[in-house]
Amino acid sequence: MFLFYFSSCDNEEGYLKGHGTVYLQLQADTTFAASGKTKATDGFDEFKNVSNYSVEISQGEKVVTSYEKYSDMPTSIDLESGTYQLKAFLGELLPAKFEAPYFAGTTKFQVEANKKTSASVTCALANTKVSVSYSEDFREAYPDYSLSMTTAHTSEALVFKKGETRSAYFQADSTGQKLNMSMSLTSLENKKTTFTPSAITIKPREDVKLLFKTDGEAVSGVKLEITIDGSTADTTVNVGIPDYMLPLDPPLITPKGFISGEVLEVSSVDVGNYNVDIMASMFAGGTIDSCIVEINSSYLKTKGLKERYDLANLSEEDKAVLDGYFPVGAGMYRQRSYNLDLKQTLVKKLCEDTEAQGIHEFTFVVKDSLKMHQASKPVILKLKPVVPEIQMAMRDGDMWSTHAVLRAQVISGNPKNVKFLIPNKKLGNTVLSWKFVTGTPTIDGQFVTLEYEGLTPNTQYQVKAVYGSTTTSQLGTDIYEFTTESALQLSDNSFENWTRKTIREEMSFGSLGVFISAIYGWYPCKESDISAPYWSSTNNQTIFSKIPDDITEDYPLNSQSYVLQPSVEQATESNSGSFAAKIMTVGWGRGIKESEIVGTEYITPGKLYLGTDNGNIKGVEFTSRPTRLSFAYKYEPQNNEMFRARAVVMNGNTEIGYTELVSRTAQNDYVRTSVPFVYYDQYKGLKATHIYIEFESSTSGSKSHVEKRKDACLGAFYRFIGSTLYVDDVNLEY
Repeated sequence: MFLFYFSSCDNEEGYLKGHGTVYLQLQADTTFAASGKTKATDGFDEFKNVSNYSVEISQGEKVVTSYEKYSDMPTSIDLESGTYQLKAFLGELLPAKFEAPYFAGTTKFQVEANKKTSASVTCALANTKVSVSYSEDFREAYPDYSLSMTTAHTSEALVFKKGETRSAYFQADSTGQKLNMSMSLTSLENKKTTFTPSAITIKPREDVKLLFKTDGEAVSGVKLEITIDGSTADTTVNVGIPDYMLPLDPPLITPKGFISGEVLEVSSVDVGNYNVDIMASMFAGGTIDSCIVEINSSYLKTKGLKERYDLANLSEEDKAVLDGYFPVGAGMYRQRSYNLDLKQTLVKKLCEDTEAQGIHEFTFVVKDSLKMHQASKPVILKLKPVVPEIQMAMRDGDMWSTHAVLRAQVISGNPKNVKFLIPNKKLGNTVLSWKFVTGTPTIDGQFVTLEYEGLTPNTQYQVKAVYGSTTTSQLGTDIYEFTTESALQLSDNSFENWTRKTIREEMSFGSLGVFISAIYGWYPCKESDISAPYWSSTNNQTIFSKIPDDITEDYPLNSQSYVLQPSVEQATESNSGSFAAKIMTVGWGRGIKESEIVGTEYITPGKLYLGTDNGNIKGVEFTSRPTRLSFAYKYEPQNNEMFRARAVVMNGNTEIGYTELVSRTAQNDYVRTSVPFVYYDQYKGLKATHIYIEFESSTSGSKSHVEKRKDACLGAFYRFIGSTLYVDDVNLEY
């Protein structure tokens, strides 16, 4: 404490009337105070010298006299009798500013006439000192951070940016002032967040120290330690923050190019061709302190390798032993992240060593540099050097007309390194050079497949599989030869061959001459093929069925109605050529006589189909698998009915693929359509043995609609016709 005292000799004769004399004393106390205790501090040297303090003497709101420096004051001051306030101060009281302490002191005194009076005041820190610091762990965990502070006196926040070491001084009321804080953080993952710790109360003359740290002990991740004048040391306040700011997670090792605990089969060829790195990718928020590898390999023991090494802290002797097996020059110590390359070191060295047979096991564990030394979960590399072995594994159904599914089986090795070759140059039957089949292979367990497209039907091809990335690789299969399917087409696909059969014919005589009445049936084939037709129809049911015995009595031909009706017949309205197929829904059987129209006995949609539609196997023999069915058609629907076109490819009794088109759209003129075949995945390995195709005039069956129409023949007879479908030019696409 520093004291300056000014005085003068008593001289009663010197008093002014009604005045008294004042002698002032000024002291400076540069200690902090809390709970009645004081603590000396450094850094306030300029405030120890009271000569530089400003002095004001006021009465009420009026400043009676003032002095810029205490040293400029006279030894005594004459004042009128009354009550006064003495204030001394040094610095400027601001709401908040770095390095801006403010010292002040005030006291009241009484002046009596014709008397001498003394007044004493002690100046101390009148605002609050606030210091902020961060632990080493905190600075490592958060690459960027800032802390903003406000009080009721501030109009804007005072910001402690990263690296700020200065103390700040805040204006505070004697009864206490709330100091509000807001912290912005950027994590190692570059995530940004802002959180607000609980406000603390500050008072003048306090030394407030805030320490932010994260050392694995804080419940909420960031620990805020508040120390005020040293009296509350070790008091901590935990603040709630986002999940990612919880205590630093233990280190993490991520295997890349292998699955921890599963055997990785790699050959020397794989090391050069493997398109994925083989590494242990490490991350430790508290930085890497150690990287332990435990080796379980009887072979490597014979090579002088120990069972355990710390790859982050290798001795020169260990480096010499491990050279080639691990990147011994790696600087992973105290790094947050590190990729330990195993492909070009450990994997390559073992795979190139023909004596390194069997499985070699390596267990990696990383510990961080925090005081608790958190450890990662172990990652295990089980490495098995192998000699690749592959074979062609194509199935009968892998060869189509214009493409083939190339298929190889990997007995040992990595399926990702299997490629397919086709001849590039040939001399006769000798292949001079090879080239890769373009495309991306598909891997399913041990099998590798690739679509080989753009082939010619009924043509022989050569192919082989190799292991590696060069066309001259010696690791491969023998040449595999296959022949593509023929692009077979249907017989009489434009329906030019028809046979008309007279079911019954009568001759009658009238005033106009001789009339011939007849019922005709149609076969969609040549007459020679009727017993074994390629195309068949529902005429077998609607017109070629047994004629009733009483047809002569009850249904004479000239009764202006038909009992038997053709549901499929030759059409002269064709898309190309001379004829097409006309497929009709018909009413037939008893009950359709002109004089007794009470409804038809049967209604049958017309159907044109391949081969037969009964027995165990439908259709006709066919050994190709088309990709699409196309045909020209026009359609006259009745009662909003739909026609159906359907094709099925079979292997014996097994349906291996199909296509179908159902439509109710009327078409007055021929249009061409094409629909794709869908082949079942489980049967794609099967060849075709048969194909069945059908065209049906209505999907409504016996509930189809028919109406009475005059026959085009002489216009005297009637037929009952429903939806009508014309079909021509049926083709198969490959």
